[in-house]
Amino acid sequence: KGTFEIQNYNVTYVLDGVQYGDVETHEYNSDVTVRPAPEVPAGYHFSGWSIPETFEMPARDVEITGRTIANDDTKYRVEHYKENVDGTFTLAEGRDETGTTGVTVTEGAKEYEGFSYDPAAGEAPLKSGTIAGDGSLTLRLYYTRNSYDVTYKVDGAAYEGAESYRYGEQVSIKAEPVKDGYTFSGWSIPETFEMPARDVEITGTFTANGDTKYTVEHYLEGLDGKYTAGQTEDLTGETDTLATANPKTFTGFTYDKESEKNVTEGTVTGDGKLVLKLYYTRD
Repeated sequence: KGTFEIQNYNVTYVLDGVQYGDVETHEYNSDVTVRPAPEVPAGYHFSGWSIPETFEMPARDVEITGRTIANDDTKYRVEHYKENVDGTFTLAEGRDETGTTGVTVTEGAKEYEGFSYDPAAGEAPLKSGTIAGDGSLTLRLYYTRNSYDVTYKVDGAAYEGAESYRYGEQVSIKAEPVKDGYTFSGWSIPETFEMPARDVEITGTFTANGDTKYTVEHYLEGLDGKYTAGQTEDLTGETDTLATANPKTFTGFTYDKESEKNVTEGTVTGDGKLVLKLYYTRD
């Protein structure tokens, strides 16, 4: 009778296309126990080996394969922050999301009234990132406050320069302008206000006073031919309107309407310094 020798064959494990561990040698028809599932990183799971847990060694080499598969329910976080007036940031809204481990995700910028997305603002800004298996990925988007202009107009004309304020910042109104012979209406907006998400125009008007002072001086000719003030009238009129001096009657004198010294009319100035002059010759 002949003698037969039992043959040995190899069992090789391949994980994700790469040999996993040492090659094992087993006799033909022997029972082979498949290795335990390998440990995989957080956020992944093992597909299972391609051969059941135990098998009988065939008359050939055997390759057992398995794959590491990314989880599709790995958590990550999305947060949107808005800038405070003092320059710090406060969480405006946040949410938890899930996705496939190792995949890059991107969060779109939102629109907030009075704010603009700023990719360089805040602490650790991140609009796109790769989902980490341990769930540590946090996307952070920051929004800075927009600036708007406050302009002033008086009687339709620009008054001083424009001022820039950030949305939500407290605005202190300029002091009311002063103009001799006029009364200011007051600004169209209260003394202080919170800057809205738009430019603001603040208006005011001047109204001419009706009681602005002006003076009419009446000069009488002396015996020596020189003129001295005979009477002074303190009158009032509307600022920037035309005032006319009316001659008076003085015994022994006649109004000299041809005198080159006469100042018979003039515009009432706001400072009250208009002086009209009438000259009278001695009869």
